[in-house]
Amino acid sequence: MVAQGMATPLVAAGYMLAKLTHAPNITFASVIGNSLCLKGGPLAMSRVENVWIGNARRFASFTDVVCSVLPAMHLKEFFRPAQVDPQGNTNNVVFGDHHRPRLRMPGSGGIPDLTAFSHRVYLYVPRHGKATFVPKLDFRSGVGALSAAERQHTGVTGPGPRFLVTDLGCFDFADGRMRLVSRHPGVTAERIQAK
Repeated sequence: MVAQGMATPLVAAGYMLAKLTHAPNITFASVIGNSLCLKGGPLAMSRVENVWIGNARRFASFTDVVCSVLPAMHLKEFFRPAQVDPQGNTNNVVFGDHHRPRLRMPGSGGIPDLTAFSHRVYLYVPRHGKATFVPKLDFRSGVGALSAAERQHTGVTGPGPRFLVTDLGCFDFADGRMRLVSRHPGVTAERIQAK
């Protein structure tokens, strides 16, 4: 079973490729309608609700999905942050001041909940750049690696993201801080650092 959030056509493309190649029995869990489907929706950012809801084999409440289905399945959660800091905290809400933003983004959906307890959070960034990788977030909507004291104070049990993939390389969060572990072919460490 694979799960898809809102407006994630890149993730959906990967799932469809898997279904057509090595995983023909994939079941799609979609946040759209909280539905479970045997067939994925189109690669579009709009007008997909009817496809997901029309193909649903089963519907579940958001609470059932987040509190029962997803934790029981121990899924890997892949999120695409608009901003990420060195500790893996993420922002998908606003650029700039929360009350007077320069840009309002789609929002965080279930990211705050899942990053607070999941031990299988992964991040992906299609365009590695300075707008995404920032020393300090404009707004935190996803939890990264916190100190033991911060975790105890907030009740967060998740350790933060395990891995991050960009169009330039792969990173982990060893010792609670983002670290380059591999570069894609033809990419220099200097290029990654510059971006």
